[in-house]
Amino acid sequence: MNMISSVRTPAATALVALLIALCSSTASGVVIPPAGRAIELPPGVTAVAGDDPVLAPILDAAVSTVGGQVVHNLGESLLTPGKHYVTWRDLADGTTASAYIYLYPYGWQVLGRTDNLRVFEHNGARHLLYDSAGRLHAIYNDGTAVWYRLAVRSGNRMQWLDPVQVNDRGTPIASSTWGTRGQTLTLHEDADGSVIVDCVWSASRPDQRSILIRRLVVDPAGSVTASEIRDTGLRGSFTCLVIDSTGRLHLAVEVYSSIVYACSDDGINWTGHQWWYAWQTSGTACRFPNLVVDSQDRLHLLYQAEGYNGYSGSSTWWVGLYTVRDPVTGTWASLQNVLQDFPEWGAPSGGRDVLLAYPNLLIDDRDNLHLSWHGTVRSGIFAWDDVFYMRRMHDPIGDTWLPWSDYAILHARDHFGTGDGEDADFTWVPSLAYVPGEDTLYALIMFGTGDDEVTDPAVNLTDSLLKTYQSGGWLAGSEDVTDTQDLRSWYANVPPRAWVDPNGRAWLDMIWVDGTLGDYNVLFRRIDLGGGLEGDCDGDGYVCVRDLLLMARSFGLVRGDAAFDARADLNFDNGVNAQDLLILANNFGRTR
Repeated sequence: MNMISSVRTPAATALVALLIALCSSTASGVVIPPAGRAIELPPGVTAVAGDDPVLAPILDAAVSTVGGQVVHNLGESLLTPGKHYVTWRDLADGTTASAYIYLYPYGWQVLGRTDNLRVFEHNGARHLLYDSAGRLHAIYNDGTAVWYRLAVRSGNRMQWLDPVQVNDRGTPIASSTWGTRGQTLTLHEDADGSVIVDCVWSASRPDQRSILIRRLVVDPAGSVTASEIRDTGLRGSFTCLVIDSTGRLHLAVEVYSSIVYACSDDGINWTGHQWWYAWQTSGTACRFPNLVVDSQDRLHLLYQAEGYNGYSGSSTWWVGLYTVRDPVTGTWASLQNVLQDFPEWGAPSGGRDVLLAYPNLLIDDRDNLHLSWHGTVRSGIFAWDDVFYMRRMHDPIGDTWLPWSDYAILHARDHFGTGDGEDADFTWVPSLAYVPGEDTLYALIMFGTGDDEVTDPAVNLTDSLLKTYQSGGWLAGSEDVTDTQDLRSWYANVPPRAWVDPNGRAWLDMIWVDGTLGDYNVLFRRIDLGGGLEGDCDGDGYVCVRDLLLMARSFGLVRGDAAFDARADLNFDNGVNAQDLLILANNFGRTR
């Protein structure tokens, strides 16, 4: 666990109490989903006492008794970040209740809770997106309801506004034996500064696995207006939704026996239906559609095809099938197996399993395609996975794409022949992001540090690894960005592009599920990728008189004023004032 510098102080107690009060506000009139038994520690705090009053809200939330004063067994114990098993006793009736509580380091914000570990299972569907102002839009579910949240920048931290429930009582999220069946969003911006957010989810009503959509309008102040819930007429589970330059929505849906596509100009009427059936490739299933749109509004679709060419049973063969849609004719190219040129990814033999699973297709701002997945070509054993990556470069002169590159192994498991596969060192479910204007990528990878098949939380462990690609290759090593040591960190998801401040400093935001045994928290954190130069308003690598002049033109203005230039807002408080001038002055004369 990433530890912070000090134990809890009285001032920190007051700060946490204030944070909890703010996070629990219902002044907007909306219902806020419970955060469960989890809190984020304040800056500089590594531990709290077990009898600290700040724990009272999460302790009381866990008591399932008739009321009255409650005591617990923590006493004066010192609690560090992580999970802690606590027993409560209700003095009114003598009954007890036991459960885990969760303490997270500062910077790990608790957005809500869920009873399902697979909230973000489809890594090809995005759950975080930025708008042009750097605000962050998020979507998640708690096992029944779908929630939208907006975050605004405050310094180097995101402040989350009240959540908005996307569905209603008549449209609960669909579920299966394996978990909830996903949600995703896309957005575009109106000329008046409003952001249009389209949210899609698979619901159990009005029909089982109904694919529903709801449009939210977010004004510059962050107020949200919701339209009616609409039925797309499609039925399925995992979805991928994108929007092109004309504002047309494009939706791909996993039906399991097939993938279906449709488009809409208004989110109400859906046309252009296209189906790809598993039987057309002698397969058993079509899963996890990935849909991206390029600068010419061509659509690129890739999905996981299981049982390819009839393989299932003693040997299993899964591949990634890829096609492109012409925006003028509306026609799709023939399906291609992206790994068809690599013999080791070809038809298996001798009982081996050759699997491409959980693909994530990314397109960058130069129309280059990037693909990552987990698979078994090294082991030939189902679920004994490594994570792989390949790219397809765009040729801007001919406006064509080169062949898919050779593949790289982002993480190779160290051992074979022991365990059930899903034990220490397996890797799953990569999520890709690029840095605009650069040849820099990031891959967030689910990493097994203990046996995932057992129920004992002491050994059922997962984390998330961050890998970096720069200047033509993946850097050695990785960073554990959810170093929880005693929790299950599943399906971390990042926006398709990293956020870059005007001065060049880059950030990567991530969302994931963490917790133990059916009691999970939806978590968020910012990763500081570095770079940039504080005080460099125009991003030219120098803090000089040009920056001072830029700031002078916006000095005293706030966001929304006609001449406001966000580049001069160096502390991200939505105004240009003396604090920004002080930052510039303290760095005047520096170069990157």
